[in-house]
Amino acid sequence: IPYNNDQASGDAEVAEDPWNNQYSTIGAADGALGAIANGAVLPGGTDKYKALAMFSQAGALMEIALVYDQGFAVDETADPTTIKLVPYTDMETFAKSKIDAVIAFTASQSETYTQDEFPVSTVTPGPTGASYSGAGPIGGGFSSQVINRLANTWGAQLLAYSPRTAAQAASVDWNAVLAYTQKGIGSGGGTPFDFA
Repeated sequence: IPYNNDQASGDAEVAEDPWNNQYSTIGAADGALGAIANGAVLPGGTDKYKALAMFSQAGALMEIALVYDQGFAVDETADPTTIKLVPYTDMETFAKSKIDAVIAFTASQSETYTQDEFPVSTVTPGPTGASYSGAGPIGGGFSSQVINRLANTWGAQLLAYSPRTAAQAASVDWNAVLAYTQKGIGSGGGTPFDFA
């Protein structure tokens, strides 16, 4: 069933809400990254919070690329007078560059985040093959290495989920998907999450 792409439609919020939420996230991340680029120093570690802003920006751009036919490929360097809609294939390329930047930035970091700084916690896995229900939180926080693994997972998802035709699917670099996957959340013991 084709989506009724009409603003007057009763279900317009199905498209509007995610769009507004993602661009709200991008705007907040861009503001933080722009301030950092202009010399802002954040208490508790500028790079620590730069990683979170980059992560948020990359994830939101990925969602726009995967869900919509067009988007605004904007970041902290965008000139508001030249912003225009671009096709989802350009959004995919732009989002991938941001995901790769997160991976590179967090590769050598050893930051940890409290539950207040990033309200997601990894949980202690149960025995091999067991479910994760009832497992307890590990320190209640998050680390830059988990962000790195999530960004690798996003890289795989973006490449694998972006094709919209058989021809596009045939042209996916599946070796790149595998390379991202091997460094993602399913590698080395998994990373189950409790999204608080």
